[in-house]
Amino acid sequence: MHHARTAPLLAILLPLLLGASPGALLSREVAPVPAKLLGPLPARIDPASLTTTEALRSLGLRRLPQQQHVRQRLCRGDSAERARFHDGLARALAEPSAPLRAAYLELAAGCEEMRDHCEWLASEVDHASGAVADLLWSALATCWPLDDPGRFERAGVPDDALVSFYAKRGHADRVHSAKLAAVVDRRIGASEASALKNALIAYALMDHPTTARHLMRLHAASADDERRYALEVAMRYQSDPEASQLFHDTCSRRLEAGMKAWRKGGGNPRGSPMRWGDPCDGGTDWLFERPRPTEAAANPDPLDAIPETLGRHARLDMDGDFQFSDHTGLLRQLADLLRPDLDDAFFDDVWPAADAVRLYRGPNSVWIFVNGDGVTLGVPDRDGAPDLAEAKAITNEVTAALRAPRILEVWWRGKHFRFAHYSTGHVYDADAALAVTNFLLEDAGSTRRVARLAAVGLAVLVAEPAGMARARAQGLLAETTNSQPPR
Repeated sequence: MHHARTAPLLAILLPLLLGASPGALLSREVAPVPAKLLGPLPARIDPASLTTTEALRSLGLRRLPQQQHVRQRLCRGDSAERARFHDGLARALAEPSAPLRAAYLELAAGCEEMRDHCEWLASEVDHASGAVADLLWSALATCWPLDDPGRFERAGVPDDALVSFYAKRGHADRVHSAKLAAVVDRRIGASEASALKNALIAYALMDHPTTARHLMRLHAASADDERRYALEVAMRYQSDPEASQLFHDTCSRRLEAGMKAWRKGGGNPRGSPMRWGDPCDGGTDWLFERPRPTEAAANPDPLDAIPETLGRHARLDMDGDFQFSDHTGLLRQLADLLRPDLDDAFFDDVWPAADAVRLYRGPNSVWIFVNGDGVTLGVPDRDGAPDLAEAKAITNEVTAALRAPRILEVWWRGKHFRFAHYSTGHVYDADAALAVTNFLLEDAGSTRRVARLAAVGLAVLVAEPAGMARARAQGLLAETTNSQPPR
């Protein structure tokens, strides 16, 4: 069943359509935080229960409707959120086919640069078992702060997690992993080519004599042309002369055949096999290159010139993480920068016009694409098959609705606020997010404010009035855009 919004759609959209500025307050009411933001995480989701906004952002149920909210609290180390995640994960993986596994893995792996989160994952995986342990190992493999090969060489580590760990490390050192070699051996005869390819990508990065000899033995024993070619490509990064020569011979033959076919086809420059340079040239030296000091000095980071005495500053992500960017991601970045002022705020980013479109109008599921992102529809029968004409009509309605303004919702301190914003693509509406943040700071009685810095990308300063005034006087703040909503 499609969920209707609590306020009439027209009453919310009218100020937007009349030209409210980005971040302008549309409504304020006394209201508790919705149960969906506080209750147990789902083990299974009925797509028909989602609003259109949620359906688009779930990316085919690869994400939970409140993914950003849960992720931020996990990254902060919130004990209640960790317990909520663990409970939801166990129930989700117990479901037949575990349809939300990818969503929970993305959550667990979403704080891969935060040591506290990675240490929590390491602790959890030591006490987990079965499917839960496998998922936690896969998340732990993405953690940058815990670069511990010994942990992954232990018995019981899933093959996929081991492969991900070594692929992430790259050329951290010249080592050989007998455990990863065993994974390659198990997969060399498997029918799933992508599983072997992933293992070889990780294994090939180990520039080690033992690795080279192992690859050459597998190559000599393989009668399958596709497998032999995969092994030849995997020798690209080996310093061993015989393995390196085998790669270059193979690459040269492939390149020559590609050039002949290219010339025979008319020689379109954009299709040339050499358009990015000689793929057989360069050896492995480029893997170890680092920017020279003179290059770094020629392009200094503008943020380095911001005095710390003015306040806190940071560069934030300017693009959302998929086409219909969820602005709660940017609002949560700002909330982290402003801790603890906005710690208890709950955010949502909705498309009222799209949510008014009924996605489910019949029992037949049809997978369609809206501006490149997939969503499931429900359509009636037509001549014994799903009504594709109805699916097309729903698609057109959603596409048209996505050109309408959006609303940033905030539940905070017993109130529910709605603010205007107009982004319809992957780039954040930074003006709206900053305006909302400053409104909440003022509403809380905080004297701090946030402003955009005149730096490359989206950089902001959080400061008290005196620091903000000095930054403005020094020309460090960006000019206000005074952007108008689209007509």
